[in-house]
Amino acid sequence: MTRWYRAYAGTVSDAKLGEAALVAECSRALCVAVWHAILEDAAETNDAGRFETTARRVAAILAEPVKVIESVLGAFDEIGLTTGNVISAWRKRQYESDNSTERSR
Repeated sequence: MTRWYRAYAGTVSDAKLGEAALVAECSRALCVAVWHAILEDAAETNDAGRFETTARRVAAILAEPVKVIESVLGAFDEIGLTTGNVISAWRKRQYESDNSTERSR
């Protein structure tokens, strides 16, 4: 099942993603792509921001070296965007009301 997630205006220019790029020593564009990859996975997992995807899987999806993706994920953790395999502000930015399942019943 394909699920929706909220993507916010300003993501591409978000200072935290720019900082993650500096920490991981990669491009901001790559950080944005990794960020959306884990957002998509968290939406599919549907468990309060927990994502199941791995660095290797994201690397395969984005055609990037695994070590670079590991660096980006580590930077997200260091900055506080994630805590382990959970997106830190998921509940703040993703709303249960976005889920139409209950409304459809």
